[in-house]
Amino acid sequence: MNTFDILTSEALLESTNANREITTAIHNQNSENYDGLIELQCKTKVIEHERQARKALYAQAATYKKLNNSSKIQDSIDEVRQMETTALPEMDMKLGAIKTDLQSALNSKNKQIAELNKFREEHKLTCAAIYPGNQSKLIGVLVFMCVLEAVLNAFFLSTASEFGLAGGFAMAVGISALNILFAFFMSTSLRNAQYNGSKRSMLGFTFATLIFIAVSTLALFIGHYRAALDENVELASFQAVKNMADSPFVISTFDSWILVSITFAIFILVTWKFFKNDDPYPGYGEISRKADEANTKYSRYKTKADALVKEMRVELIQKFEQKYEELNQLSHGLEQDEESIEQLERDYQSFLSQQALEYEAYCELCRQRFSHDVNQILDKTAVFAKEKESIQFQELIPLLKSEDIERFKEIKSQIRGFRETDFSQVRASIIASVNKISLSEGAI
Repeated sequence: MNTFDILTSEALLESTNANREITTAIHNQNSENYDGLIELQCKTKVIEHERQARKALYAQAATYKKLNNSSKIQDSIDEVRQMETTALPEMDMKLGAIKTDLQSALNSKNKQIAELNKFREEHKLTCAAIYPGNQSKLIGVLVFMCVLEAVLNAFFLSTASEFGLAGGFAMAVGISALNILFAFFMSTSLRNAQYNGSKRSMLGFTFATLIFIAVSTLALFIGHYRAALDENVELASFQAVKNMADSPFVISTFDSWILVSITFAIFILVTWKFFKNDDPYPGYGEISRKADEANTKYSRYKTKADALVKEMRVELIQKFEQKYEELNQLSHGLEQDEESIEQLERDYQSFLSQQALEYEAYCELCRQRFSHDVNQILDKTAVFAKEKESIQFQELIPLLKSEDIERFKEIKSQIRGFRETDFSQVRASIIASVNKISLSEGAI
């Protein structure tokens, strides 16, 4: 049943089965006197219906008073007023963590720069280190050089293996790998040869000379070995050693000199790539890279930290505005609740009036039916000696009691006072606190 469902006269006629009851009573009593019992039955039904509607009315009114009787609005005002003291400590903790990490990155950067400056001073270096931005490209170059030398040498060494070109390629890969290893040590030795210290510089020159001799020996041996393959494959190694010892620079075939040239060319190219992959001065490139990496890391984290601080500022303002909006919604809800209770009471009074009219209409319809049936059945005129059953509903207790009205006024006054006086001060204080959130303290 809805709160204000009205029992119409037609519905009452149907629910009480009035027409049939009246006709049956006339037949049974054979009397033209109207007893009004059917009206009494209807009156009982209407009063019970109103009693149930009134219970629903009070229950609905109680729901509209929940906000008024709770502390939600006062709590919301306190949350807005205390926003600075509750939210700022959390923000300060986050800001402290950001500053700690940023200071750590700054300390690492300063440490690496200090070590770089110390290195420059100790070694009397005035120019910045020179090295490629991406050193990992060297791996690709080395693989390419190794494969290139192996492919070129494989054609010339294929006769040395029973597996033909595949065997020659496997042998060439081993030679190429050894050649690249010599190139690495050569570039390291050349870099050490430029050291500002006679002992280490001398060692660099010495090792570079020894490595060059070793590479030359390897290249010439490969040439002699290729030449010996044309004479006797099975004794080629022994013959190559013998020819190498007798006359190292005398190689009989053109193919052999091509092998020697390839070995030297790859060695020189790879040595040059190794040497150019870092600063010529030993250790200068590595320490410069560490300083650059620390500086880049600090710059990135500084940018990220600035973005986080900006986000914190926006978040704090948004949280404050959200809390204030929640207060506005509660205030609007309070006004709606008060209006709803007043409207509920007006609607119920209207319901009572309409229900009384429907009851009156029911009684009139019953009397008309009785008059008609008496005339038709008894051929007499109906006698209505009994007055209509009047209906009186219980007096409605006001939905808004005096304490409810005072409570509504009190809460509205609290909201109005906060908006007119405290809000602007709280908001100004929050904005001032937000503007203080910064990473500008100290050296950061």
